[in-house]
Amino acid sequence: MWRETMKEFADGTQRVLKMMRYRRDQQPDADLRDAIQGDIDFIANQAENGRTRYADAIARNYPVGTGVTEAAAKTVVNVRMKRAGSRFDQHGGQTVLLFRSALLSKRFQPLSEQLEMTYRGRVLQAA
Repeated sequence: MWRETMKEFADGTQRVLKMMRYRRDQQPDADLRDAIQGDIDFIANQAENGRTRYADAIARNYPVGTGVTEAAAKTVVNVRMKRAGSRFDQHGGQTVLLFRSALLSKRFQPLSEQLEMTYRGRVLQAA
């Protein structure tokens, strides 16, 4: 129920926190109240940092689960960076990942154009 509330309503996180606080206050067991408070603190912190805007993400057709991210990490990072004998320093590895992710996401051409712009200089005509 709480998961659906967070996904369906723009203020879903606040609604869930309110329900959780009510549930916490109804618990006679202090240990259970503390556990619920820990969960409340976690969700409130996520909300403060903008990580619980699920209804907005769904409205924009953004993924709200981790599956897409995990698949991308496997495809981009694991397959390329963890090959036998592969060794990269941070700069080299970052460069490889930049080009690989651009290639796999079909954004290589815009990246190439952006990089080309950084290497262009103004040429003055000789007199």
